[in-house]
Amino acid sequence: MSDGAVSLPLTGVRNRYIATVRAVRFLHMADDLAALVISYVLAYAIRFGVPLSSMFSGDFQSHYAAVYFRRSWIYVSLTFGFLFVAYAVLGMYDGHRRLRRTPLLWNAIVANGFVIGCVAVYLFFSKGQWHMRGFLPLALLINIPMTVAVRMATNAALTWARRRHPSLRGRVLLVGKTRDAETLRIAIMAAETGHLVLTTLHAGTASLALPRLL
Repeated sequence: MSDGAVSLPLTGVRNRYIATVRAVRFLHMADDLAALVISYVLAYAIRFGVPLSSMFSGDFQSHYAAVYFRRSWIYVSLTFGFLFVAYAVLGMYDGHRRLRRTPLLWNAIVANGFVIGCVAVYLFFSKGQWHMRGFLPLALLINIPMTVAVRMATNAALTWARRRHPSLRGRVLLVGKTRDAETLRIAIMAAETGHLVLTTLHAGTASLALPRLL
């Protein structure tokens, strides 16, 4: 198989699957934000004893109930910012394939525990904000199973879509001989987007294969 014959079909495949991976990442970010919003609403209802049907009526039973309702966008935005950093460090936005290898529940526990620790440190130095100690940790504890549930639902939907539409699945690509940098670059890009790439690399020993790749 010639280098030109390899480059042309793989370019379209690469672009399509890179777009798919980016779409999955966006979906997972939306999942995490939706899970946090739901957890915030549930924590609000539990903490202040407000029925979900009457939360938006404007009839607040306490001062803090009004504060957490009116500043909800601030608390949710700041909390999601910390969670986003923790999730990114744990590799939860590395695509659908990566999530199959990493324990989702463990990542959710570690990330939300990290944010709870940040809240605890903030409250230690801000005694006037101690009213948060009974609300934000509760919302983050609820967010652990909520994140897992929302992510699992999205992954199930993605799995169903891939079964129904074979074009979304990874392919087995036979490249042939990898002799130049362009062919190697395209093969690596295809492998990084979920394909099984089969190729050969000429090297005298296994230890000489890495210098040829570099």
